[in-house]
Amino acid sequence: MPSLIIRALIVADVPHLDRIDANFESDRFLDLEKAVDGLGATWRLIERPLVPPFVSTDYGLHGDERPALIERLRRNDGLYLAAEDDMRPAQGGQRVASLRRPRAPAAGAR
Repeated sequence: MPSLIIRALIVADVPHLDRIDANFESDRFLDLEKAVDGLGATWRLIERPLVPPFVSTDYGLHGDERPALIERLRRNDGLYLAAEDDMRPAQGGQRVASLRRPRAPAAGAR
């Protein structure tokens, strides 16, 4: 059974990101819902309709953006994830997505 592995994006992944076909269309999105109860928090992903549908064009990582991404990865500045399809282990899997969650500025920073 194929599986999808979600892991931290590493510098060695950057040259492979141009293999991702980043043009897509979607009429759904994942909404992150947080519920707090005292000191505890619960997170839930909920699939919701997207009106109008999102149509991606030129959403890929451009060559001039790679050095900045590599620098952010080296500084551990933000959360960058890779989702990898392990159906092709002989080729090292297939990277199917990369996501970025920038780090919030420090309190008092401008």
